[in-house]
Amino acid sequence: MAKTKVLLVEDVQIAQKVAVIILKQFSCDVDVANNGQEALALLANNQYDTMFLDLGLPDVDGLTLAQTIRETNTSMPIVALTAHQDETYKHMSQECGVNEFLVKPFTESDCKYVLDKVAPQVEPPSRL
Repeated sequence: MAKTKVLLVEDVQIAQKVAVIILKQFSCDVDVANNGQEALALLANNQYDTMFLDLGLPDVDGLTLAQTIRETNTSMPIVALTAHQDETYKHMSQECGVNEFLVKPFTESDCKYVLDKVAPQVEPPSRL
């Protein structure tokens, strides 16, 4: 089974590390962008099955970045990562082209639920 190729866009290093660990448990191949500019550069040169996008980036608002990506890529699922739990923010995300919404910090089961929806070919976590 082919690995799911994921672009993780997250500026906080500890959040990056945790997300990468969780995603790799599902046999995902993960590239990390620290900001919106890095994300756009990676998207220009790579194909991804899905993207996990922090909405609070230092150089560009995540919702703006999602809209920019949707101008050229309408098929790749975008999963928003945010600390905001209110429904208004979730609705705004969907209007900008976000497919799924995860509140940080997210758990392995949260990630599995979302991956099942956006990339159903993912493998279950491997246990040591």
